[in-house]
Amino acid sequence: MTIFLLFSLYLLFFNISYIYCIYINIDIKLFIDFNLTIANYQNYECGGSLKIDQNNRQINDSTYPPCISFEHAILRAKLFFEDPKRDEKTNYINVSLKLLLLDSIDWKSNIIKSTMGISSFKYYCLLEINVLNKPKQIITIDGEDSKFSFLNYQGLELGEPYCDPFQSTRVKLSNLNFINWGDTPILLIENDQPSQKRSPIKIELNSITTNKSNKFLISKQFHINSQINIIISNCTFKNSFLLSYPLILSNNYISIYDINIESITLFDTSIFSFNFYRDSIINRFHFNNNSFLSQSSLININNYKDEINDFKISNFNFKNSKLNNFSFLETSSFDINFKLKIENISIDSSNLLNEIKIKLKNNNNNNNNNHIHFIGFKISKELNSKSILYCNNTFLNFDIHSTFSILNSQQLNIKGSNNRLFFDDSITNTIKNEIDIVEIEKIILNDCLNCVIFKNYDIDEASSDEKKIKFNIILIIPISIVGLLLIILIIGLVFRKRIKKEFLRKKETSIDGGVGGNINKNYNNENDGDITEGEIISNLEIPIQI
Repeated sequence: MTIFLLFSLYLLFFNISYIYCIYINIDIKLFIDFNLTIANYQNYECGGSLKIDQNNRQINDSTYPPCISFEHAILRAKLFFEDPKRDEKTNYINVSLKLLLLDSIDWKSNIIKSTMGISSFKYYCLLEINVLNKPKQIITIDGEDSKFSFLNYQGLELGEPYCDPFQSTRVKLSNLNFINWGDTPILLIENDQPSQKRSPIKIELNSITTNKSNKFLISKQFHINSQINIIISNCTFKNSFLLSYPLILSNNYISIYDINIESITLFDTSIFSFNFYRDSIINRFHFNNNSFLSQSSLININNYKDEINDFKISNFNFKNSKLNNFSFLETSSFDINFKLKIENISIDSSNLLNEIKIKLKNNNNNNNNNHIHFIGFKISKELNSKSILYCNNTFLNFDIHSTFSILNSQQLNIKGSNNRLFFDDSITNTIKNEIDIVEIEKIILNDCLNCVIFKNYDIDEASSDEKKIKFNIILIIPISIVGLLLIILIIGLVFRKRIKKEFLRKKETSIDGGVGGNINKNYNNENDGDITEGEIISNLEIPIQI
């Protein structure tokens, strides 16, 4: 055992040493000076050296002048991997690229013109853009003259197999202000098609503002072997006109939170269109002075990959917006179970709203395993709007605030079949006129086949009942197994005792030369009283071969 343990430790040490010797961590820093307009270099030899020293660090060589644009810097960065003189036997792990902008201009008044941007980014494991010594400085990038995306992420190709799976972030952009990009996508993710499964990666977009830009992010491709997690946070999107194409379209894993939407006009499209996956976050949105026209929707969810458990859309606040035939949420057709919470949605009287719709195109054959819980769903009564909900085989639960908001106006209409509605009627006395549940049913369920309204019911209790049943089933199985093992153990002990007693009797018989009859005779003479059934069995003679 000791030898095996020592051998295992040796192999571990050997593998670590091998990886350390073959894979090298490198940070490539390239400098850009936007105060320069003429390139005093050739063949994109700018920004800094691409050579590394014996300590695996980039050599500081001042002979290379700063690049004059993002385009030149990214072309320079590619030369690190495409250098024919590089040792082909050496593979680099976690090669990161940091584009550092020299603080040579007034960032508040100067705008960076982009014609190509980082048009094709690959190989590197991490991309960051910052102003040197000012990581919080906001950088304004004008795309009016650009026909290409600012960033076109194409996967890592050669570099990806050598990226540390524990360092999952591949792109980290923050403090950027994109203006005048029109219909040109600012960020385009064109995932490659890996044949081997790769570790999940992240693209982090934080504190970014867009102005007069209609397509912020497009990520169409999805491959099961290469999972991309997109995280968008603390961003503001304003002054956009969305015509038949969403502001954000993603077929990859995505979370969006802490978002401001200002002065955006939608016509026959949605703001966000994405696939739902586990761990998606849609939280804290503020809308101000927006117009939703024609068949427009806020969120469109497509192509489900997993069952939806406890998916929550929460904390949406609308101000001064025109919501004409507004769909808050739409989904494509699906046939899976889902549990959805729509929480803290507020549409006050500053908005114009004639109706709000939620369209869940779930198939009509999944046996009432769907749940939607409305918590704090508040629509101002002064709007006199109608709420329409499309769904099938679904439990619909409305908390006290949602019940008051909907029933007080009597403007809810459920369309579909086999739905169960549960209202909190604890606020009945606060409503001027007593709620007549029969009359309400006529209004709400007029277009709903085989649908029923209940009162005083909490969907969480139903969920907890289901969990209790599952827990009981899980508990019964091991108890049954343990009980069966105990029964087998007891039976084994009984038989072992009898076999042992029989073995001793046979041994005594063998010692006496096979005179088992005399032993039994003496035994019977010594026991003149009544003989029990157990004694009769124990005194049975069994022939022994000698």
